Amino acid sequence: ESSGRFLANLATDKANFLQLADPDEFISSMNWQVFMVDFITIVAWEGMYGGRSRVFSSKVLDKDHAGIGNLVANNRFPYWGAEHANDIMSQLWAYQVVIHGRYSLVFQMLQQIEESDYRPMEELLVAGREQPQGFWAGMLDFGKNTLDLRNADYGGKYVKEIFVSLTMIQIWLLWRIFGRSFIAKVPLGKIGPQSAYYFFWATWAFAWPWIALYSAEQLREKKLDVRNGLFMQGKVQLKQALTFADAESLQVGYDRIVTVYRDFAISPPAELVEEVREVERDLRIDVDAKLPPEVLLPYLGLLVRMKNSDSVITKRDIYNQIVALIEEPQQQYTINAADAEQLLDFLRVNPPFPSHLNPMIGILATTTAAILTTMWGSIFGRKTYGRNVSTWGGIAPWVGAGIGMYTLAWALTDKHNARKIIDFVREDVLGYPESRAKEY
Repeated sequence: ESSGRFLANLATDKANFLQLADPDEFISSMNWQVFMVDFITIVAWEGMYGGRSRVFSSKVLDKDHAGIGNLVANNRFPYWGAEHANDIMSQLWAYQVVIHGRYSLVFQMLQQIEESDYRPMEELLVAGREQPQGFWAGMLDFGKNTLDLRNADYGGKYVKEIFVSLTMIQIWLLWRIFGRSFIAKVPLGKIGPQSAYYFFWATWAFAWPWIALYSAEQLREKKLDVRNGLFMQGKVQLKQALTFADAESLQVGYDRIVTVYRDFAISPPAELVEEVREVERDLRIDVDAKLPPEVLLPYLGLLVRMKNSDSVITKRDIYNQIVALIEEPQQQYTINAADAEQLLDFLRVNPPFPSHLNPMIGILATTTAAILTTMWGSIFGRKTYGRNVSTWGGIAPWVGAGIGMYTLAWALTDKHNARKIIDFVREDVLGYPESRAKEY
């Protein structure tokens, strides 16, 4: 009875989730960016140039003494055999039926739904200009997040994907049996082993870049949301404190802004640093005695006041005030209402980082991945019809190796395991100090 209840309730939570939730913009947009490239590639590659194509076969051309036109007339180009037709129909099935739900379960279930309709009025008042991300900055950002094993959680998502696939096994098997039996004309006894081989090896043969790509792109968006959220919180608190003349809250809001710059921008804006450099040149400060940009961060309010001042004497006074505060660490700069107003005006026009990601990076990455994975998938697809994977004895080692690959991916790239490995190598092997990297 208990086993029957288990089977009856298998994946009901996931089914309920899919009934209530649509694929988010991240999954939908990337899926449609990929579909056309992917579908055209599998049709063109296999039909015109892939391993099943006869177009570039010298034996066919020599034997028939015919060009491509004659091959077309005799239905020999492009190749439209039963196996290829099944691959094309499987591609359509995957994109129109399976992938939205599958990746929604892999990527969306871990995220908590947040209400964003009711926001403080101050968010509208302090909202600044949009800061687009440059192409090369976006490429660098994408590369850094792809290599961020502490947070990408590749292993966790690969394992989650295989368990999601297991919960969808019924509908998947129905399609495999239908497609291979009625379209590809594969004998029924071979469909089971071939499907098992595909199930455990498809990810590692060609599909592994998609989990990595989706994970890296989602991590980029998550980090951007965190940065923008913290930045907005600081600006809103500054605005509210100015409205209610709350000096304590004003300082807390200012400290939040400084923390955002320290964590995500590293140093003050270049134009504020240049103001300091002009004063240092005017005072003929030695190069070795110039203030490093990172020590200027706690004094953003003073730096903005310096920038807005037209008086050389005032600029010098502000510079000397900053130097005095640096030399007396126990003294903390306390922002006043005038400096806070000027700082807010400056932040509206000069955000410390891009406010949204460069969309071309995702399009370029997904298009490249679509072409490569479809070509790899075409090669793998042909292998799934081979004799060596058409018996249970033949695929047993492949099933074991596939499970081993999932285990290895989890052990090395699950974010919790990756953090332990990275910290061990960093601290115990290389002797570096404890990592202060942010965790998402």
